[in-house]
Amino acid sequence: MIRNPKLFYVALATAFIGVIVRHGASIESSLGMQDVITSLPGPTLWLGIAGALIVLSLIPLGRTGRSTSRQDPRRLFVKEDIQQVATYVNTMTAQEEPDVKLIVDYTIFQAIAADTSDIHFDPMRSGMALRYRIEGMMKDVTVIPLALSGPIANRLKVISNLVIYKEALPQDGRFGKGGSGQSMVELERSGLAKADFRIAFMPTLHGERIVIRILGGGDDYMDFTELGMADQEQRIMHRLLEQPQGMVILTGPTGSGKSTTIYAGLSAVQKQTHAVRSIATLEDPIEFDMEGINQSQVDEGRDFTFDKGLRAILRQDPDVIMVGEIRDPETARVAVQAGMTGHLIITTVHAGSSAAAFSRLLEIGVAPYSLNSALTAVIAQRLLRKICTGCKKERGFTEHDLRDLDMATPPRDFKLFHGTGCEICSGSGYHGRTALFEILEVTEPIRKLVADGASADAIEQHAREAGMRSLFRTAIDAVGVGLTTPEEVARVISKDER
Repeated sequence: MIRNPKLFYVALATAFIGVIVRHGASIESSLGMQDVITSLPGPTLWLGIAGALIVLSLIPLGRTGRSTSRQDPRRLFVKEDIQQVATYVNTMTAQEEPDVKLIVDYTIFQAIAADTSDIHFDPMRSGMALRYRIEGMMKDVTVIPLALSGPIANRLKVISNLVIYKEALPQDGRFGKGGSGQSMVELERSGLAKADFRIAFMPTLHGERIVIRILGGGDDYMDFTELGMADQEQRIMHRLLEQPQGMVILTGPTGSGKSTTIYAGLSAVQKQTHAVRSIATLEDPIEFDMEGINQSQVDEGRDFTFDKGLRAILRQDPDVIMVGEIRDPETARVAVQAGMTGHLIITTVHAGSSAAAFSRLLEIGVAPYSLNSALTAVIAQRLLRKICTGCKKERGFTEHDLRDLDMATPPRDFKLFHGTGCEICSGSGYHGRTALFEILEVTEPIRKLVADGASADAIEQHAREAGMRSLFRTAIDAVGVGLTTPEEVARVISKDER
């Protein structure tokens, strides 16, 4: 295959001229062209042929050996379904000289269009698997040839301002709206600068594993209603956020929407107080850029940790402080102390349930009397996929449904629905997600249980008897109104949490 016809024509013309100069007479004799040649002035004919070849080399021929119709960015950057994304990625990676920049931009663009939360490039022996996490579920897109894993990793490191040659060590970075320089220009060109991205590289047996987290891109954070919070729960949340001091903790597994709820809470604080309260945050990473709030990002590589950042923020006298996560004793101690001394602290703790957050904080060294003085509420959260409204159909109960919902018999007038699959939900039967909340307010009886060293089960039992709606109860209500399915409840809420 001729990779560059222009150079080919130039080389052919040069060789042609050389042959004519050395063997012109013998060629004329063998072709019987002596009479024709003598009628022309000198070697005009041969030079004319050589000139024609050079002219051919100057004619624009486009990109030979590539499919221009599918590599035109104006054609590519349009929302496609997963099957089409796989087809286009396979087409681009199969080119003789793949355009790595275009492949990277295209895969990220389509991930945003599909409401993807994470993009995974997972190295394997046979290639690099491209996967999207959509509505909490991993979806395989395609497998990229192994030869492109290095160039794709390098491209992502360049736009993330990371070191290319560090392949044996983990690296973290970010790109997108906060970018600058040439990388930002390229992101703007492809439309990717509308969001922020956090990226992490991890060395594995078959190469670098890359995970890109798609973060919020501006003022698109939700309010409590959009999150799916019931009216009663909203009233409790607004009352908690109006308090001048104390600590409100959110808990739940990774990917359960805690950060989104916290940003909704900060937005509610702004609206409640009309900007008369000073709000500061300490995050890792900053997921939403909120106007009117002082946001700082932890950088442990530079020894800017949660505990040191929190001490620095306290010296600036804010009214409300959001701490991204309490993960060590020192941060916990400083946060609890701040909650006792005139600051409203909003933070997260990794725990299995709202009641288990007490045990978690006590385990990392918080004194029971300090915890009782500072803590005002713990909120457990989960995310459920919603039934697609485009293909929603009623269906009957099965034995499996009764087990998933922990029921002996179907309740009267309790109907089940499911999604049959359509173009809107890409055949999954689900489209969009809603949050479930379990709000445990810290009352005097709860404080007494904590002081007496009661277990998480005892605390939870008392809270339920006092009127707290559990996650499982809230999930059953969501099934009853046709919002989700028993299968989804069983996937998200384990038997131990019921």
